[in-house]
Amino acid sequence: LVLDKNGQKMSKRLGNAVDPFETIATYGADATRWYMISNSQPWDNLKFDIEGVAESRAKFFGKLFNTYSFFALYA
Repeated sequence: LVLDKNGQKMSKRLGNAVDPFETIATYGADATRWYMISNSQPWDNLKFDIEGVAESRAKFFGKLFNTYSFFALYA
């Protein structure tokens, strides 16, 4: 079950639902997947926060891109 950052169930009625297509278009599918995998244990409910996806993209994928760029430049 995907919950919002406050722990409430996401729904359009409450206004806390996130459009997945907009999230993927903005941050990318890999960053979204990585955030959803690494944010919680498989048996726990996922607390989804859009700032967490941005942080995941900046930290993990930023380092990965910089490492590849360094290797490509000096290989």
